[in-house]
Amino acid sequence: MATISYVLSSNSLTNIRDNRTAWGKGLSYKNNWEQEGIYIELSGILTEADFYDSNMEIYDDERFQHCRYQLVDALKVEEVQASVEAMEVVIGMDLVASSYTHNMKIAFVTKNHQLRKIFSMYVNALICTKWQSILTDNLEHARQWINNPD
Repeated sequence: MATISYVLSSNSLTNIRDNRTAWGKGLSYKNNWEQEGIYIELSGILTEADFYDSNMEIYDDERFQHCRYQLVDALKVEEVQASVEAMEVVIGMDLVASSYTHNMKIAFVTKNHQLRKIFSMYVNALICTKWQSILTDNLEHARQWINNPD
């Protein structure tokens, strides 16, 4: 088994926060809470700040403690403006969260080539945690997988 490590530096987080305004022309994500989880809609031009902000909103919400799944729908994303380094910070945040939260299922749905690479990094990083994840290009398949009791 390969060891995966992520270093969360304060500079990385500061850069993401400081560049929020320069990157976005409005939010490219919407977090929609459902009964047992969260449906995350990503669209338009997606920046690393959007990934970071979406994660922080989820973590700051008390419903996260009881969240069983995250369904990340990126079928409407047109462009991705996110570096690998910034995505490693976001992945690191979830790796930390996975160490103290219950089991979680995360389904990533996209046809975008660049996002498939990013989400593949994510799926590979989560292998060493209690969280389960898949990458697919079909929203219905993702919903079925999330609703399938293991």
